[in-house]
Amino acid sequence: MLDQLNPRERLFVMAGGFLLGLLIVIFLGYKISQMRGGIAQRVAQERENVLKIGRLKDDINSLPSPQSLPDMNEFISQTNALLEKYKMKPQDLRERTDTSSRTEEMLVNEISLNGVALKDIIGFIHDIEYGKRVNASIGGLIFRKSLPGKEIYDVKITLVIRKPKVRIQ
Repeated sequence: MLDQLNPRERLFVMAGGFLLGLLIVIFLGYKISQMRGGIAQRVAQERENVLKIGRLKDDINSLPSPQSLPDMNEFISQTNALLEKYKMKPQDLRERTDTSSRTEEMLVNEISLNGVALKDIIGFIHDIEYGKRVNASIGGLIFRKSLPGKEIYDVKITLVIRKPKVRIQ
């Protein structure tokens, strides 16, 4: 077929074919480099995910086992012992178990105190959060000043113990 074309037309057809081939090679190289970049990003992301999973597993396994956490009676007795240490008498003491979560069970102890000095409240909270006298955390804290001009408060404290239901092996 090229034999039927004159030399000038033959040159245009050959140059056009060469440019078309060159464009195809450049396009394929660009697509391959994009795919390699995408794969490299996904590999890096998956490596980060593996590290995150390892850290989360370590965090979950570092939680205290359900056997080392106190039951409700021990929780109440520990809380009462700590209240007696600070000479605080609870006005109202309510305990309940919350099992609404699929992964954890919560033991909740709500304490209402009336006419308590600020230093005693601070000491009580410090012993719970930092001293770990009771293996719980403060879930809620409400202050209300009962006597104007004095450092006497009415306080409602919610103590919470979270027990995991399932351990990851």
